[in-house]
Amino acid sequence: MSQLASPFRKGDVVIVSDAALIYSGIFQEGSNAKRTGLVLSIQNARHQMNLDNDENMVETLLCDGSIEWLWEQDLVKLNS
Repeated sequence: MSQLASPFRKGDVVIVSDAALIYSGIFQEGSNAKRTGLVLSIQNARHQMNLDNDENMVETLLCDGSIEWLWEQDLVKLNS
């Protein structure tokens, strides 16, 4: 499980940006409800999804019960 230093840890609550949902293909137009999620794990994109990118992806449990891999930079940490 290779990952770069991350501001997130397993169990952190995050705000999920519209950009994160667009990149994941799950954006719902017209919805302006705040989206939150729970960090399940953090992985380096190169190792997790065989991408040519060394940024981290965060496995996130969304408020609707779905689990998505989202780019770390598209999340905002809620708790400290």
